[in-house]
Amino acid sequence: MAKLTEKEISHLASLSALSLSDEQVKKYANEFESILNFVDKISKTDTLSFDMFAREIEFDDLREDEQKQSLSTSEVLKNAPKKRKEFFNVPKVVE
Repeated sequence: MAKLTEKEISHLASLSALSLSDEQVKKYANEFESILNFVDKISKTDTLSFDMFAREIEFDDLREDEQKQSLSTSEVLKNAPKKRKEFFNVPKVVE
């Protein structure tokens, strides 16, 4: 499986508007490698012989839907760092 380089991790961080220390970049490079190895392992699993409809789903075990009071717009926005009228104001992230 391909490994993400520290340069690629730094680039992903900048696209996500994150600033990472060199130590964090190394840590995340290792974590991404573990994740990608796991995805590689999953992709090699034989799923063609698996019948996903072989097991019945019991819908009696599900909880009932309950209507609950939601937060007002002013409550939701009171901790927002920036807001414009009744909306969150976030920086542009698409280049």
